[in-house]
Amino acid sequence: MGSSAEIPRAPENVLFIEDMTDKQLAETLKLPSGLTNLGNTCYMNATLQCLRSMPELHQSLNRFTGGINTGYPAKNLTASLRDLFQQLNQTTEGYSPYVFLQMLRTAFPQFAQQNNNGFMQQDAEESPEEEPVITKDVFTKLNCFISERRSVNYSKYTRISRLPEYLTVQFVRFFWKSLIRKKVKVLRRVKFPLDFDLTDICTDELKKKLLPVRDRLVELEKEKLEAKEIGYDSKIEEIKKLVDPELAADFGANTTGLYELCAVLTHTGRYVDSGHYIGWVRKDDSPDDWIKYDDDKVSIVKSEEILKLDGGGT
Repeated sequence: MGSSAEIPRAPENVLFIEDMTDKQLAETLKLPSGLTNLGNTCYMNATLQCLRSMPELHQSLNRFTGGINTGYPAKNLTASLRDLFQQLNQTTEGYSPYVFLQMLRTAFPQFAQQNNNGFMQQDAEESPEEEPVITKDVFTKLNCFISERRSVNYSKYTRISRLPEYLTVQFVRFFWKSLIRKKVKVLRRVKFPLDFDLTDICTDELKKKLLPVRDRLVELEKEKLEAKEIGYDSKIEEIKKLVDPELAADFGANTTGLYELCAVLTHTGRYVDSGHYIGWVRKDDSPDDWIKYDDDKVSIVKSEEILKLDGGGT
């Protein structure tokens, strides 16, 4: 016996994420492309991915009309960065930043230094031993102090008079240890937030300009949490009116005193001259998701994983 109905089709093959290749995973999850490691270039790759998260940088680079081979290393570097970002936006596969690397080494020869193993690893904070400082003083008598010297405590205060739109904060984990004449890494854990209020360490003059809009934003955030409202769209005009006119006219300045973490660059490993660098960038369309750039390996992680990047033994 048979049926006049259409013979059911066989189910399509199901491909699980765990079985996907890097290319299939990137296309399915719409992940941006990674950068191929060209030999100790993981710090450069991670830094480029962090810089890539700045839309203003893309806009400025796209306005640059120069090409490569201009005879000016700085212009060649700018053109190669522009071309690299454009090429990264057109592919989901790992991309080789070879041209940019060549332009970087030409403009900054220190990145072309080599040892017996090839090109040397470049780090976030180079820590060479400080050169001795020699000065000459003119004097007509030699003082011999016969009383005890007194100890004096000094206090130093630093205040910020202008905040940039993008703030770079570096935990200086590499330093020169003179006792052993070697660079070492500080392994202690340092906690950091996803949101950062910097108004407390600004000058009184700048603080006066920042506080009206900062305080209103804090209030709106509290209202959103209590009422479970979404976004500040209906309050944008109100917030704009609170921004100080001088700060509004200062292109590239922060007008609120508030920062939201958008990128992190980490070093894994206990030693300065080895280890590996990874870039982590917040996803624009999903604030709780972050993109992990491990050279050409790209994946998605949650915000809670970012907060675990506080250092320690790795």
